[in-house]
Amino acid sequence: MAVKQHVTELGHSQPKYDIESMSKMIELIAMLQANPDSIPSNATSLKAICEEIVLHLTHTPASREVQEIKLMKSEIGKICQFFRDLEHRTPEHYGDIVSTCLKKLYKHIITEDEVSNYGSAILVLIDKARIKPGVQWILQEAENSNAIKKIFKTLAGWLETIDYAPDLTTWVVEILNGLREECLQQYPRSDNFRQALDVPQYKQYSFQNIAVVPTNAKVGLVNLGNTCYMNSVLQALVMTKQFSREILLSRIDEPLFYQIQKLLALLLHSDRPELTPRALLVAARPPDFVPGYQQDSSEFLGYLLEKLHEQERKMYIDKKPWNTHEGAQKLMVGKASGTTNSSSGEESNCYPPSPPPTAIPQASETTFPPTLIQKTFDGKLFVTYQCGVCGSKSTNLDAFRSFELSFPEPTNMSNYTVQKLLDFYCSSEKLIGDNQYYCDNCKQLCDGERSIRIIKSPKNLILTLKHFQYDQQRHTRAKLMNKVLHDEIISLRVVPELEPASIVRYSLYAAVVHAGTSMDSGHYYTYAQDKPDCWYKFNDNFVTKVSVDELHTLASPNTPYILFYQLIPTAGGGINSNSLDLDDDMEPSVSLGTAGTDCQLPELEDLPLHLREIVHGDNQSYNEEIRSESRKKIQQRALGINKFVLPRNHDSDKDDPPPSSCGGSSVDYSNRFIY
Repeated sequence: MAVKQHVTELGHSQPKYDIESMSKMIELIAMLQANPDSIPSNATSLKAICEEIVLHLTHTPASREVQEIKLMKSEIGKICQFFRDLEHRTPEHYGDIVSTCLKKLYKHIITEDEVSNYGSAILVLIDKARIKPGVQWILQEAENSNAIKKIFKTLAGWLETIDYAPDLTTWVVEILNGLREECLQQYPRSDNFRQALDVPQYKQYSFQNIAVVPTNAKVGLVNLGNTCYMNSVLQALVMTKQFSREILLSRIDEPLFYQIQKLLALLLHSDRPELTPRALLVAARPPDFVPGYQQDSSEFLGYLLEKLHEQERKMYIDKKPWNTHEGAQKLMVGKASGTTNSSSGEESNCYPPSPPPTAIPQASETTFPPTLIQKTFDGKLFVTYQCGVCGSKSTNLDAFRSFELSFPEPTNMSNYTVQKLLDFYCSSEKLIGDNQYYCDNCKQLCDGERSIRIIKSPKNLILTLKHFQYDQQRHTRAKLMNKVLHDEIISLRVVPELEPASIVRYSLYAAVVHAGTSMDSGHYYTYAQDKPDCWYKFNDNFVTKVSVDELHTLASPNTPYILFYQLIPTAGGGINSNSLDLDDDMEPSVSLGTAGTDCQLPELEDLPLHLREIVHGDNQSYNEEIRSESRKKIQQRALGINKFVLPRNHDSDKDDPPPSSCGGSSVDYSNRFIY
């Protein structure tokens, strides 16, 4: 008798909806399940109980506390079980119960300002096979588009938080499919459409002057299956003007150089909206990178630059006059006396004298002319280790191509700047505990101190932000979600030998961004500028013009991973001489006053003949493809086939690339989902 009294209260309760009232309702449901004879057998009473349950689920504010979320998942599971019990106990009424609950939920969604995500549990009542009929009923019931918008917005909002319906995604997809079908039914087929608009049926068409409307702000790169790590790095390197200029104007007959030359020329001067970089992928992919798997963009960048450096060095070794001992001695003497290879008196940057082969001991590594990678990215520093026991010091001269910036040990800081991380990298480091170093004087591991002194700064500074820490137990790299202010201007202290210290400044021109919660998965894309205040977002084959503010306001899990900075000329128009080796670093076409931010990319007519022919030939092929597809489009329209596919770009390959599985370029990574 007491249970029946509670059932009556459940069907006629007062409109108070909170966690406490929800708990009481669930207690009553538990009592009904424990005493099944107390469950009403008539449809009217059952529907009243179910309507009250819907009211509680849609009006009770959802908690954000972790413990309460876990509790409510369990409690709502009891409600779902109650509905399943009703299906078995009263199958003759279950159809009416489901219809009543769905109508009640629909009414609350379109009339209430906000519906609790607990309401998503009502959708569990409908079997997956009956979702499509349920969506059709909703679309028919909706009086206007605002009602449909509200329903879709509510369901999508549940997806973004915590939903209690396993098939909620299916509901959202079926609503989109239903709207699409309704839209198609409202418009006639192409023949009727052309007749309704009184479109004249021209018998002849001219395809000679078809204008190709660019669909991208710049040329993009097709994702060949988790190759966004490569695409993002290549777009950043294109915007490294000195690198692009050196590569495009060089005469280095090596496989990788040829492929990257061809791609850079097309990226800068192609009419296509996108390119397929398969040939370069084959030439540049590190041997331990498994095809089809996501890889680290920083590792790829390091491998690519080193391989270019090695191939150019190999060419110098094999080239005359370094193949004789006499030739090596003459060039070494000539360099020491200040002689040059250029009739104008400037040192040749594109065609430097070739070094002797490594087999000749007199021609040491230091006599090699710098490669274009060294001239563009390399700097020099002294690394000094001081023993904390005996006080002895050891100093090594090292070249560097990038800095990997770590975050300090856990502090109260919630925000970091690139400048602070750079200063932290350049500061002294205590070598203690597991990080002790071996002292040659003490003949054992000792506490000590490591310090660095930069003696030559690079023209282009690459900084990698180590947004990860290694998990020893899981053997994975967990991503750190630290907030970093990406300074557009940074400074670096340079202390050359026998010269006073100086401060050099750099400006940001590109950033490779990682989107994802793990460094072993996710997606890479790039922000870069080709001139001051002109920024672009390179997201695989989609390229859009953006503001630099978009880079500065990125939200987790989008984090800039690799930052590219270029040296800023001094106020006098030159670069601080303390930071450069003036005898071998400057190319003849780029003086001190034009290095750094003023270095310009070569125009098409400035490229070597073979690159101009590649660009002209590919543009001609693309324009012919456009004309051919336009002819097909008109023929298809005449046959009633309304389908037009823009020709996919290519470089030298004819087969279509495999689909990307690392995010695809069409995804907006400003939301929380990383595909």
